[in-house]
Amino acid sequence: MSARSTDLMFQLRELALVSRLRRLGDALWEETAGLYDQLGLDFQPRWFAVFYAIGARDRRSVSELARIVGLTSQGVGKIVDELVGAGLVHEVGDAGDARVRRVALAARGRTMRGRLEPVWRGIGEVARQLMVDAEVDLVGDLDRLETALAERSHGHRLRQHFGLPELPVAKIMDYRPAFKKHFRALNEEWLTGRFKVEPGDAKVLADPNGRVLKRGGHILFALRRDQVVGTCALIRHPRGELELAKMAVAAAHRYRGVGTSLAVAAIERALDSGSAAVYLRTHPDLAAARHLYHKVGFRRVISCPLPPAEVSRDAITMRLNVDAYRRFRRSQEDQ
Repeated sequence: MSARSTDLMFQLRELALVSRLRRLGDALWEETAGLYDQLGLDFQPRWFAVFYAIGARDRRSVSELARIVGLTSQGVGKIVDELVGAGLVHEVGDAGDARVRRVALAARGRTMRGRLEPVWRGIGEVARQLMVDAEVDLVGDLDRLETALAERSHGHRLRQHFGLPELPVAKIMDYRPAFKKHFRALNEEWLTGRFKVEPGDAKVLADPNGRVLKRGGHILFALRRDQVVGTCALIRHPRGELELAKMAVAAAHRYRGVGTSLAVAAIERALDSGSAAVYLRTHPDLAAARHLYHKVGFRRVISCPLPPAEVSRDAITMRLNVDAYRRFRRSQEDQ
């Protein structure tokens, strides 16, 4: 009797897909850990992606690492703590903002990376040969699987199959004092991953009540399973224009519709107040952000009627086209 004939997960096929992937991953991790141990390398497989990213470029922030490896900032922070404890990584100061946690390889980490490089090459060669022997393109198949899930999640497919209503992407809530720390933390995570926190940013993040709410604006938060995962501000300027600004979504929750939900909620607040003069400023290199804004109805304009920005980052200006927004909303309702 073959081992497969008594393996329940093998018999269950697609029904056990998630459990089988987890079992396979655990086995590969355990065997790789055994290799490190046998080679006398004090290194854990779970550290690999974060450690590799730190070594690829010095002085990375925790939020930047989270974005690169696709994990939560909390999860990356825990791995960084372990790497610091192992003496492989050390924290370095940030000249622009002392609150930003940046890390770099310690001397021991540089030595360890030098010893690991040939081992990693060998692991890659063994993995490639394994796929040749098994006559599979597992990496390519995983790329295609993740692309399909990004277009329509597993949860969405399950709910559609069973005829269940689609869950809201996120629950949108207005500002409350307990959320102040999230407004700051989410924006700092986003900014430090791409640019830096400038004095103009810091003023708004430190005083959202005075800089936004007391001036007639709104600050919104997106919650998933009671966890704050995104935020944005609707700032009212002296001449009555509204500016959609300070939108930030936690790295682990991006590309899941959270930003769209926040933008729609902010636009509805603006229209409810009787103002259709809604603008935003976004960096020209942020293609995904521009796509989101265009999708919900914003269109680029040449002149910017808003007061000068308090930051030095390059920006293009977009204005809400209400007709385009209404078309977007109708398309959502028809789905």
